Amino acid sequence: GIQAVQGQEAVAPSAKMNALQSAAKRGDADFVKRRLEEVTTLDLNIADINGNCLLHQAARFGHIDIVLVLCQLSTEERPLIVDWKNNEGKTALDLANEFDHAEVAGAIKHFMNTRQGYQMVNSRKEPQTYSAIEFTALSL
Repeated sequence: GIQAVQGQEAVAPSAKMNALQSAAKRGDADFVKRRLEEVTTLDLNIADINGNCLLHQAARFGHIDIVLVLCQLSTEERPLIVDWKNNEGKTALDLANEFDHAEVAGAIKHFMNTRQGYQMVNSRKEPQTYSAIEFTALSL
């Protein structure tokens, strides 16, 4: 099994890679905010294997606090791409509407209206994804 190291559980790289995704799913806004503020090289749009970004996860599960954190941390240098589509072709707004999270949908629309210029500022056409090893290095 996994052994404890200096009082902390050893975490497999894949588990570390999924820490932000898991936090976004369960609504742990403090963890998401802290990690993204600490590791400024982490992309706000980091996606899982299904193409779901943190914003998708927050929208799917109705976590308004996570949506607001992501919107607040978005800058021209580190933009939140709200119109990114997951592997099913759905945006975070689509998911918010599909699962009846009206408050989340409203927040995303407000962000789109007020920060339109940030949408696709970066040259990448899709969110940054990291290998487990790269992510672990960033997470240390």
